[in-house]
Amino acid sequence: MRLEVSSVFNEKLEVIVEEVEKIRLFRFTSFPLISFWPGDDELPTSWINKSTKIHLKLFGFIPFGDQIIKSSIETKSEDKVEVVDDGKGDNISSWHHTISIERIDEKKTRYTDKLKLEAGILTPFIWVFALILFRYRHYRWKKLIKLNFNY
Repeated sequence: MRLEVSSVFNEKLEVIVEEVEKIRLFRFTSFPLISFWPGDDELPTSWINKSTKIHLKLFGFIPFGDQIIKSSIETKSEDKVEVVDDGKGDNISSWHHTISIERIDEKKTRYTDKLKLEAGILTPFIWVFALILFRYRHYRWKKLIKLNFNY
């Protein structure tokens, strides 16, 4: 199944790209819907161009198995950057997540989450959860921007 969620952020593209690389941003924007811990070693500060194993919990207490985040970043142009996560996990056989970050002007950036996922019988349920999660993450992004990224 596929989904797409897009928002306009009142921030420069370069700042959004710098922040999107940080694990702490993922933690901030996902909590409390998802919380996670290192799967093997300690978590890196950046998850870009790495394969990172995490243990997931939904709502902070429901174990949801392990997930592999296998991400890369690609500069499409000076006005567009994409981050791609070709992950998978114990409950999700395929998680192809693309974050498109596009400059609108010097002070505004369009941020789009695109997801294609497969999870067998769980696919429709995970799709609904992912839609809620992405909308919530966009809300948290906007809050963090207003706080000047003061986590």
